[in-house]
Amino acid sequence: MPHRSGAPFAMADRPQALRFTLPVQPAAPAMLRRRLRSVDQIEDNLRPDLELLLSEIVTNVVQHSGLGAKDSIDVHVRIAPGHVRAEVSDRGRGRPALLPRPVARPADESGTGYGLYLVDRIANRWGTLRGPGATVWFGLRGLSGS
Repeated sequence: MPHRSGAPFAMADRPQALRFTLPVQPAAPAMLRRRLRSVDQIEDNLRPDLELLLSEIVTNVVQHSGLGAKDSIDVHVRIAPGHVRAEVSDRGRGRPALLPRPVARPADESGTGYGLYLVDRIANRWGTLRGPGATVWFGLRGLSGS
């Protein structure tokens, strides 16, 4: 079961850092994926899960933060051999609530509401950080990660 605390796991080796800002608008998840696909250092076995989870979190910001098109989403990705750590921050309504148990599968069959459910199921670790707005972080380990 993934870890759900405010303390992310340590990155091995010297990570490559990628930081960028996205507008809070419906096109933000697609802009994010294009940006990630331009980064060669991301291991192929980590890329699909990284793109999916970041897209889900960015979509949550767009749909639920209460922010508008003049606001922004900060994305920070650290890449090391076999590991990726990502975080998404915004200045919206505040810290997302984390449950003391695994995130339940959405009962609604509309196809929405799966963001944190997928993060909970796919990430090796994840959590939130305290501060203004909201920050959700997660870590992935690939085939070459310990």
